[in-house]
Amino acid sequence: MIGSCEGFAMDTRDHSAANDSHPPVEADAYVIAMLAETLETALWVYDFDRMRIVWANAAALALWDAADVSALAARDLKREMSASVQKRLEQHQEDFEIDTAREIREVWTLYPKGSPFRVLAILRRCDLGDGRCAMLVEAKAEDYREPTTIRSADALLHTPMVTALFDRDGHELYANPAFREAFGPGRHRFGADFIHAADAAHVRRAVSESGGSRTTAQVRTRQGVRWHDIHVAACRDSVTGDGAFLMSAFDVTEAQRQRAALAEALAAAEAADRAKARFLSIMSHEMRTPMNGVLGMASILGSTELTAPQRKALDVISESGGALLEMIEDMLDIVALDAGRIEIDAKAFDPALVLRSAIESVRAEAERKGLSMSIDSRHLMPGAYVGDASRIRQILRHLFVNAVKFTDEGAVTARVLSAGTDGRSIRFEVSDTGPGVPESERVRIFDRFHQVDGSYTRKCGGTGLGLAICRELIDLMGGSITLASTRSGGSTFAIELPNRAGSGFERCAPSGRIKASR
Repeated sequence: MIGSCEGFAMDTRDHSAANDSHPPVEADAYVIAMLAETLETALWVYDFDRMRIVWANAAALALWDAADVSALAARDLKREMSASVQKRLEQHQEDFEIDTAREIREVWTLYPKGSPFRVLAILRRCDLGDGRCAMLVEAKAEDYREPTTIRSADALLHTPMVTALFDRDGHELYANPAFREAFGPGRHRFGADFIHAADAAHVRRAVSESGGSRTTAQVRTRQGVRWHDIHVAACRDSVTGDGAFLMSAFDVTEAQRQRAALAEALAAAEAADRAKARFLSIMSHEMRTPMNGVLGMASILGSTELTAPQRKALDVISESGGALLEMIEDMLDIVALDAGRIEIDAKAFDPALVLRSAIESVRAEAERKGLSMSIDSRHLMPGAYVGDASRIRQILRHLFVNAVKFTDEGAVTARVLSAGTDGRSIRFEVSDTGPGVPESERVRIFDRFHQVDGSYTRKCGGTGLGLAICRELIDLMGGSITLASTRSGGSTFAIELPNRAGSGFERCAPSGRIKASR
């Protein structure tokens, strides 16, 4: 005897032979059991805990290709089930323990003889003799369905995507196993599991107004409060034809945590960067003020009568102070660029005059080193030129300082010419006869704080900011800077800038980077 099922006892012994003495079971239960044996519909009882079939009628034995109940009960179904099927049966057990009268209908694909066999499974609760919950399965051969339909149904059963269908009032019509695993057994109402009722109301309103919604919200699950990416779309119930809506959701809690951690790290990095920028700005200003005083007093002292040794010492003070002031100015420019405080002030200017002014600022140092300097403006077309003369002069001066610094003999030459169609661009070139830049260094030559490796570079000093400032200022003006160099033939830096004359000034810099002059 297996036990009671749906309130009656089932006897698995053979009662087909005539026997005057009835089995030790209640008469009406015996009759029901005998009737079950005559049904063409397969019936069997599944023991959730043992994961075995513990009773089956003749039709079920034929379906499962089993000689008798004992042979079928000995079959280890767990080995034949996928993990998703096992989870689904566990969910059915929970459903039946909550709602003893519940009836579940599903389309199953069974493999009783190794080949797939589709049945409509009607599932109900029954109790075993020891009081444990079991499941009575009524399996009917399913009518023919297209392979695509069959595979779609199976995919819905096995997908990890939470999927449920609700009627227009939010009552659950269907929920796939992933939904049950996430939100538990029993009938659910849409929105009941949302942590914030406003999120559910927003989704319902969006579906009503536009037919669909996508949102990320916190929901209450069996694993606690989790973030889900939720898609909801209006549809029709294919059984009744009534309006409904389909929900699909995916747990994105880990992604949200990572996103929050990244946002927090970014905020911390930006705060640290702002603090660094403030510190550099304050320190640079604090250093520039006394340095200007030192250089001013050195200039005044230079106009007095000095001995030769005193004049030499004063020159060292002036040269060193000037170099330090240039470093301070570079740091202030970097801070201003990072803060977006650099403004490009485009006005009419003379490119040749700007080039001459920039080269004159380093002529004394070039002559001290015995270098010749020359300018060529013969290919500059006559006409109006508009740009930020001050910033262009600053860029050119950086290039001239580098050219003189790294050239021990030979010449530093510069030229300015019209470029592009109808002279719509201005091109400046600064060339030297120095040692050149190795090919491996050219990619990074315009990076901040980058200097070409070598004792010669270390001897010349510098912060490694000059070329970076040049590139960033040129970017703000919508231009470009390139380097052509050979290891022994010197270097040529070429700048090409748009001529804004006749078209009005249009900022070409990234949004938000141009605010006010330093």
